[in-house]
Amino acid sequence: MDSEAVLPTDLHDILAELKVHLEPKGVYAIRTHYRVTSDGASRRHLVLDFPAQAERHLIMSPRTSQRELAMGRMEKYTGITGDQAHRVLDLAHALSEINDLGGWAFTPPDEASERTTMDARQIAGLEYTRYPDLADLYDLIDRRVGGTVSRIEMVNQKMGRGAKPGVRWAAWQYFYDADGRQIAAHQQHVMNILAANFVSSEEAARDQSDYHLRGLGKQLRLGPDAVVMLNMLLSNAQQKFGINRVELAR
Repeated sequence: MDSEAVLPTDLHDILAELKVHLEPKGVYAIRTHYRVTSDGASRRHLVLDFPAQAERHLIMSPRTSQRELAMGRMEKYTGITGDQAHRVLDLAHALSEINDLGGWAFTPPDEASERTTMDARQIAGLEYTRYPDLADLYDLIDRRVGGTVSRIEMVNQKMGRGAKPGVRWAAWQYFYDADGRQIAAHQQHVMNILAANFVSSEEAARDQSDYHLRGLGKQLRLGPDAVVMLNMLLSNAQQKFGINRVELAR
């Protein structure tokens, strides 16, 4: 059947094909994720994001019973059935093999659009020679990931009518090494939740946040608290200066 066809191995090819299948069904973003079951098993999930409803989780497992459950949920949430549903789940599993804790928008960085950058000299056209204090923001980011990350691409997406209550915009940050390989992909609303839970008074929320932040931190060689701080810095750059790229390459 179609799901047995050769799967792409390149991250961008996988995302491009998933977009073909899922975007027409109203999905504007996806992510890979883990959930721990009551018996302690860790299950990989594909998470579907829709503008006006709760996110939907599909278990990615080759086990027959789990695949049947995922197929049923795929049909319920998207209307996708049969070989196409198998293909989506196989693609999602291939994506999780590359990055098992990542989030991606189906609206990619627009290479044709004008860049609003931050680098070692300036932020959004404001030269540090004239505005030296603005260099602090760049230095704080560079200090954390400058040895691992060469550039950070950002997507800012305004949410139109039908968006989830309280959600006016959505954002993602994609991290690349010096060879152009994507090594991490963060979805802002997920990071906001993790950051809030990281300092929660509830022990269970703190433990779960710490678990996921450690997983994200391995990608960037950071501890959980450094991941939280890095995201706060990047979020400020996106929101206050409209930054869509950070250049850390020397």
